[in-house]
Order: sequence, then C-alpha cells, then structure tokens
Amino acid sequence: MRISQQHTVAIEGGVILNNNKKKSTNPCLQHHCCKCCIETEMPLLKEDVNRIINLGYKNFFEVRDGYVRLKNIDGQCVFLKNRRCSIYVCRPIGCRLYPAICDADADKVILDRECPCYEMFRLINSVKRNVKSTIKKLTNERKMI
Repeated sequence: MRISQQHTVAIEGGVILNNNKKKSTNPCLQHHCCKCCIETEMPLLKEDVNRIINLGYKNFFEVRDGYVRLKNIDGQCVFLKNRRCSIYVCRPIGCRLYPAICDADADKVILDRECPCYEMFRLINSVKRNVKSTIKKLTNERKMI
C-alpha cells in the first residue's frame, strides 16, 4: 500500500479542512484499519487515565508487567467500536503517536512495520522527541505502581 503523500505522525485529531468539509488525513482512518487495536498492549500515562475517566469511562485499564495498559475485550481494545475508536479525539498519547515506536535494542524511534499503513507515515523530529519523552514518563510512572 503506497501513496505519494505521507502523513505526518500524530497530527492532532487527524483532521484537515477541505472546502469547508472535514477530511481525515490519517491513513488508518482512510483505510479503515484498526490492526493496532487488536490485542493491544498500549501503556497508559496517568494523564491518559485521568482524561478518559473525566469522559465518564471506568474499567478500561489493567495493570500488566508493571504498566497501566488499555484493556482488551474479546481480543480488541475496549474503545474499538465498529472498527473505529470511540474516544478518538481523546485517545491515549501512545495511540496518537503510533505507528511511531521506540526500538529498545537500537535506542531509536522507528515506524512499526507491523502497521499495514506504516509506509504512508513519516517521522519528524518533534514526534521522535515526544515518543522518547512518553517512554521516560511511562518508566517513571511504572516505578510508582
């Protein structure tokens, strides 16, 4: 799946205006992909948990391997409904940054090749910094659990 334009990872909300109509710029939304929401391992920051709780949700996370993570129900993210994220605008930071991930062995930020749309994304320095900052926060919060 290749296209000439690439999507900059983590455009807030994934929306641009085109002729006064909202049009998604996120390849995942355009291609109705939700692979990353299946058997998710997404860790959550305290700020993610608090933001989602403030939306009125409860029982959406669990603690595994020392991290607070999104819960799966029937093998998919608790917020995946009809192949769409039901909290897309308020989704966790890790979901906003994906498919940007940290390759722990190489200690660098890369695009996850397991993402079917990864070739449609490009990494920019601010996203790389944000991924590293998020990893640092997760590590610090893990120590407090």
